[in-house]
Amino acid sequence: MKKLHLLRKTDGMGGYVMILSLIFLVVLLVFTAALFSQTTNFLNFSAKSYLAVQATVTADAGIDLALWKLNNPDYSNYAGETNTPLGSGKSTFTITVKDTGQFNQKEITATGYVPNAASPKAKRSIKILTQLQASTEQIGFSYAIHAGSSIGLSGSPTINGNAYSNGLITGDSGTITGDAYYGSSIMSPPISVQGSKIPCSPSCKPIPDINHAQYQAIADAATPLGCTGGTSYTLVINTSMTIGPKKYDCNLEIAGLANVVVKVAGPVHVTGTFRMTGSATLQADPSLGTNGTMFIVDRWTYLSQNSKVMPTTTNDPANTGYLLFIQPAPYMYGSNNGSFCNCTFDIYSQDARAIFYTKYGSIRLSAYAHVTALTAGTINFSPGSSIIFDSGLPLETFTSGGLAWQFTKGSYHAVTPAEDKNLLAVYDETLQVPACATAGGISCDSGTLLNGRDNVTPEMVEQHASNTLPIAGFRCPDDIGGSSYRIDKLRVETVDGQPFAPGKSVIIKVDFYLVDTAQEAYIDFFYSKKTNNVQGADMQNKGSVGYAPYDGDIGGFTATSAPFTLNSGGDAKHFVRVNMHVTGGHPNPHSYCSQRDGGPATSGFDERDDLVFNVGS
Repeated sequence: MKKLHLLRKTDGMGGYVMILSLIFLVVLLVFTAALFSQTTNFLNFSAKSYLAVQATVTADAGIDLALWKLNNPDYSNYAGETNTPLGSGKSTFTITVKDTGQFNQKEITATGYVPNAASPKAKRSIKILTQLQASTEQIGFSYAIHAGSSIGLSGSPTINGNAYSNGLITGDSGTITGDAYYGSSIMSPPISVQGSKIPCSPSCKPIPDINHAQYQAIADAATPLGCTGGTSYTLVINTSMTIGPKKYDCNLEIAGLANVVVKVAGPVHVTGTFRMTGSATLQADPSLGTNGTMFIVDRWTYLSQNSKVMPTTTNDPANTGYLLFIQPAPYMYGSNNGSFCNCTFDIYSQDARAIFYTKYGSIRLSAYAHVTALTAGTINFSPGSSIIFDSGLPLETFTSGGLAWQFTKGSYHAVTPAEDKNLLAVYDETLQVPACATAGGISCDSGTLLNGRDNVTPEMVEQHASNTLPIAGFRCPDDIGGSSYRIDKLRVETVDGQPFAPGKSVIIKVDFYLVDTAQEAYIDFFYSKKTNNVQGADMQNKGSVGYAPYDGDIGGFTATSAPFTLNSGGDAKHFVRVNMHVTGGHPNPHSYCSQRDGGPATSGFDERDDLVFNVGS
């Protein structure tokens, strides 16, 4: 009996061990499963994070491309693009560009997709603002008077300020009220220097190099009427006007009384000589603000005693914009009413508040002069001349007058999913058209769903053709005549950037492809506030755009409707239709199905597509 009792006790302990082992095993399995789940989640998170970064980088590339195209004349009126592959095509981006309503300001939105917009694993959007601004550059002028070779004084002239010569300062008399810098020697006396005499060799400051090519190219883009004949012809301006950017392929003279003011708003290029006679004024246009611009003269320049050259403002010399007269080649002679001048700039003006630059040429100053800066190979002061310089130069900003779209600092914004109201349509199996089913969108874009037309050629296959809603029970097909045209994308967007709603103003955009057929093409825009049981009376024509003749044009085009208002009292989902008609004229009334005969014409030359969007009502 005792032995049996012991056996039963041992059996009971074995059962306990078994139960404890099972519990331990279950706990271990649960822990392992949890650890595996966490590892899987981490790997998924890492993969999604990588895809998100890839989508963001793709969107950034879209922003860069948009800015480049806005500034490229080959892409005039650039409004964006869809499903553009980046690099090897592992990601794509979509770009939209629209005016903000502010002067010369646009908003660029770029959305990156990995791998594409049709089936994205990751999507990121970036918005920036871009402003149309003048391109500028800064040019340093170390000294108000700077000669590369020599400064010559004759007949007791006075320089009110410092003088800097990389070579000689020479003459028979004269006064320098400031310091005199010289490279090789200075004749003092007889020249009186009230400041210090400072040798600069072997570290004399070189005359700055000025690259005027960009400015000249902009000026050369326009030649005014009446200026022909080259340097054998002189065009005279004797009335107030604004010039620049402008090229004068002749001699130019500004003449007239003191009430004649000619303003310079951009670069000017004169291929001959430039003269100012009488008492007229040449001024840097005040619209340039603190920027100056260039006045390029290929030959010599003469400014009469009573003529004036003025900056954008005279209130603050340190914060104003100046005209920079530049003579790019060493043209070393000229004449003024028969008086020979072995110089590039011959300045008699008592009020020439501009910068004069000729690296290898010569400047002569006569009588009393008030200038901003002189930079030349040689500078000569005639008897009795006296010169006063404006202060606060030495670094000036100049504009080419050419405007460029530039990124607005502080406007970069990564759009969160909650903020992204630019919707991309998906194919609706019930309606059998691309649709943006989500309410609250500010735009709806078909993406690549409409590329092609029916199945005319292997290159023209359209997914889910015909992508049209039934109207009065009939779903209008695409015509199959010809192979030179198709609709590729539709987009509808609100004008004010607020969500779709009845009463909102919207526009329709259509991207289409066209090859020159020497025939007319017409784009008609239609809209309906209903998507269920649509009847012909529900289709509202919202205008048309004609293209004729093509004149050899080929490729992608974009047409935009006039703004129109979304109606109330319809379905929650509205839709737009674009009908493209090629050849055979533009029948009236315009048809939402076939513009040729008011009904289906499968052998005709029409293409039409629909896009549904949610107005939230």
